[in-house]
Amino acid sequence: MLDASTIWLKTSYFFLSHRNDLRKWWVIVLIAIVVFLVVFAFTNGILYLINTPHYSSLIGSMASSPLDYTSIRQQNMPQALEFGTISVVSVSQGRYDLIAPVRNPNAQWAAASVEYRFSIQGYDLESDVDFVLPEGQKFFVATNVELGQTPSAQDARVAILGCDWEHIDNTDPLAQELFLVNNISFSTSSVGNYGVYRVTADVTNDSFLNFWEARFAVVFFNGDQVVGVEYATVEPFNAGETQAIMVQHGIGADDVTSVAVTPDVNILDTTNTFVP
Repeated sequence: MLDASTIWLKTSYFFLSHRNDLRKWWVIVLIAIVVFLVVFAFTNGILYLINTPHYSSLIGSMASSPLDYTSIRQQNMPQALEFGTISVVSVSQGRYDLIAPVRNPNAQWAAASVEYRFSIQGYDLESDVDFVLPEGQKFFVATNVELGQTPSAQDARVAILGCDWEHIDNTDPLAQELFLVNNISFSTSSVGNYGVYRVTADVTNDSFLNFWEARFAVVFFNGDQVVGVEYATVEPFNAGETQAIMVQHGIGADDVTSVAVTPDVNILDTTNTFVP
């Protein structure tokens, strides 16, 4: 059995007897290291000389062509509401309804609160406030406006006084998918040159939400032209519930050929929902 002293003696003898060979290999290793360092430095120097003009050009182009953050920000901002042709509809002697179709072109922006104002014949009407859901279409309406002379639709204007936009990550389901409308019917009676139209329908809350208030727009058409808009409200409107609604609307010389009933509920307004 070898002890520590024996191992030490054998190791010392090995190094002493092979010192010339070890010195030779040590010199070879040092030479290899020096050669490697020289080659490494030479190669990197060549690469530096080749790439420096390219990097200088790249840095210069970055400095002279900064990102257009203003343009990027504009691309992510909501687009303005789009308005169609305003209709001016006679409802009685000297009184008219102004109806402006409006569309929200944004898929992820809700016009949560829109203040708008009609003007006609150089006269500004009182402002009103409404909402438009993402990619929603509806009507802004001024009702029973008294005018001194027969107006022209070309004289009617609608202006946005303010709009609070709300970014929406997920717009499903929309109001049209939460409510069902069935059994729409309308009848008419006339008084002189003016007709009174009565519309009834059954509406169902096909969602799991309970609403304090659910409004439905009843749109009157003469062919493709909108000749009137009325609103019916259900208060409250519980989940799974079906309610009957009814509106009446007086229209002048324009006949009503069809009607449409659509939900007009801001489903993004959490203050309008409740848990029973």
